[in-house]
Amino acid sequence: MLHIYNKKFNNVIKSQHTYVNHMLCFLVFFLFFSCSQKKEKIVESEDHLIIELDSYSFMLEKEGFRYSFQKTDGAILAPAHPVSGLQIGKTHEILYDAVDTELINKAVDFLEFEVICSDSSTVTVTLKLLPHAIKLSVAPQEIGKYEITLRTGPLGPAYGMADHAAAGNGSEDLVLEDFVVDPLTGGHHRMISNFTIFPQQGLAEVNMEPGEKLVRITNEENAQGSKSVSMMTAFYYFMGSPKEIYKAYLEARNSEGYRVDKPKYEWFGVGWEAFGALSWNTNYKTVSENINQYLDYGYPLKWMVVGSGFWPSGAGEFDKHGTPYDSETKSEATKKLQATTSFGMWDEEKYPDPKAFIEYFHKKGLIFTIGLRIAFIPGGPFTDEGIQNGYFIKNENDMPALKHPGFPRVPVYLLDSQNPRAVDWYVGLCDKWLAYGVDGFKEDLFGHSGTLRDDLVDPINRVLMEKGVYIMGRNNYLGSPVDIHRYNDFNYNQPQDRGPINGLAYGFSGFPYVYPDIVGGTGLATNRFGEGSQENLKKYLIRYAQYAALNPSMAFGYGPWNFDEKTNELCLEAAKLHDRLHPYIYSNAVAAYHSGFPYTFTPLPLAYPLDKGVYGLADTIRRSYEWMIGEALLAGPLYGADYATATSRNIYLPKGKWIDYDTGEEYQGPVTLDDFQIPLDKAPLFVGGTGIVIEEINGQLKGRIYPVIQKSEMVFYAKDGGLKSTISNENPVWESLVILDQTIDKELNYQKVRHAYEFELTPGHNYVIK
Repeated sequence: MLHIYNKKFNNVIKSQHTYVNHMLCFLVFFLFFSCSQKKEKIVESEDHLIIELDSYSFMLEKEGFRYSFQKTDGAILAPAHPVSGLQIGKTHEILYDAVDTELINKAVDFLEFEVICSDSSTVTVTLKLLPHAIKLSVAPQEIGKYEITLRTGPLGPAYGMADHAAAGNGSEDLVLEDFVVDPLTGGHHRMISNFTIFPQQGLAEVNMEPGEKLVRITNEENAQGSKSVSMMTAFYYFMGSPKEIYKAYLEARNSEGYRVDKPKYEWFGVGWEAFGALSWNTNYKTVSENINQYLDYGYPLKWMVVGSGFWPSGAGEFDKHGTPYDSETKSEATKKLQATTSFGMWDEEKYPDPKAFIEYFHKKGLIFTIGLRIAFIPGGPFTDEGIQNGYFIKNENDMPALKHPGFPRVPVYLLDSQNPRAVDWYVGLCDKWLAYGVDGFKEDLFGHSGTLRDDLVDPINRVLMEKGVYIMGRNNYLGSPVDIHRYNDFNYNQPQDRGPINGLAYGFSGFPYVYPDIVGGTGLATNRFGEGSQENLKKYLIRYAQYAALNPSMAFGYGPWNFDEKTNELCLEAAKLHDRLHPYIYSNAVAAYHSGFPYTFTPLPLAYPLDKGVYGLADTIRRSYEWMIGEALLAGPLYGADYATATSRNIYLPKGKWIDYDTGEEYQGPVTLDDFQIPLDKAPLFVGGTGIVIEEINGQLKGRIYPVIQKSEMVFYAKDGGLKSTISNENPVWESLVILDQTIDKELNYQKVRHAYEFELTPGHNYVIK
């Protein structure tokens, strides 16, 4: 009998007897054709159709358009739904099941079916075969707006869903169980993805739909659908190892218009955000003083954001006729500029010389970015032009629609990013900021309501990225037209398990350039979320810094020195750790760009999908929030709601040799380190896997080889994201190591430093360790 395992309850769901009988007949049919001397790629009978590919088989029962996936060894990847694989109905009306299927067209790697539903309506389903994927499209023959769902039987554990997986309210588990979101849209959730992966089964799926969607992952079914659409255009299933799946997903995203861009180096260093440091009290003096204080303490800052408060606040304002506003109307006038769409307009008192102000930070080695939104306040300096040219989203009466985002707190018009002329106009306005020396933008639309597209901001970011502009992404659907992925504000008054779960969900979802918000959030400078225990807040800041240091990007706001010297010292050590690993992290970001695999933030079920020990770690009970950074570092920070009281975690180390990054103590996995002590001054890192790590120390790149494995290889990408080096372990004799620079055919000197064999690395050179 076919068994389907459910992780949460650790039980076995037994399918209905009729379903089992169908499947047994189906398997007999499949085995007959598999064992015959002439093996067809596509085999059809009166009741079934089987498509055999190199790594999997797609099996279709024509009754109910019930489909399943199977490995070449006969193992079921995803069972068929017991009723139907397709449901369809007019929007807001009854849904009807598929009842019968006919193959009407067949070509190389392409099939077309006519499917009859229980209301006698007919839809056309096309199926495109790819090496590690199948793409389905569903087109009703009658014109109209429909809800369309494709589904299999249940399977799990499932991961993904980006912001919806964390939900912002203290999700108990990273696993998507009893997960029903209908409709799945943006608004308060900003990084949107309905990509779902089942690592144990070697299967993933996504219904590429920027409008309203639905997802149901339950004990009864695994379903995704589109709502209020004329057709379902691109539903993908992916099969294979995690690396094969993410490579196929990357190709699908790029081919369907959800482009993934190569990120830029600086964003993966240590940054600074003005709102966390100063709240609204930003001007050339306060910003300069705070940045200089960080630099004087030794914080290795690489980027900065002045997110708000730079627009005119009342001084020197003129109306459109050039007449100065009187004192009574100034405040109302300035409100029309508070959406970051005051392009090129600075407050003359706060920022009297913007170019010199920005150049000051450039000379200190920082990139300078500001906040940016697509919200235009009525009466603002560029709003009328946008209205006259039809550049804003319209309502049902074909008039510019007023929307109510989280900020500004007045109704605004939102740019219509599906209008190429509107995008060009908007990007041209952005040039007014860039002319002052601004390097890029923290894109910051949030809290919008209504049925807006989830890719609302993506077309703008794509054009800006093409221009080489630095983009911190906060809104996105499926693709990655940004440099880093910042999740929603994460403050001390919120459930503290949300952050790690959010970050891991991003890794699963294909958003691996995780930036976990400002260390300390946005409330410490003002106590706007209430005053907490000073001792607890110190621990909060330190634990947050340790956690953030192991993310692809990190940033500070509220100065740790405001607590005491020890807090500042420990936060500084976390920043220095991240800075040392900056080249290694960025190299893995480029590897992720090329492969689709989330190398910068790899949840353990993706790195070790067949290891049962990596499942069930990331929940609010155990709090073993672990991930790989590249293929050599395992992060295991102590973070969560118990940050103020916890001193240890149960750390799971998969198969292989592992070395404690701090102490050099060695462990042989698979093993769980029960109650592993993580004091406030410890870097919660382990080295294993390839054992090859690149660090930057005093401005010099260092290759660091840990004695954990005899054969391994790493491709290292330099700061430009193009120049690369290959470092290979070829059965080294650790007692008499030889490190050879193959590019210049020279044996290199090395030292044993901090538990690793360390040598100077030249970007673009290749190395062999033997």
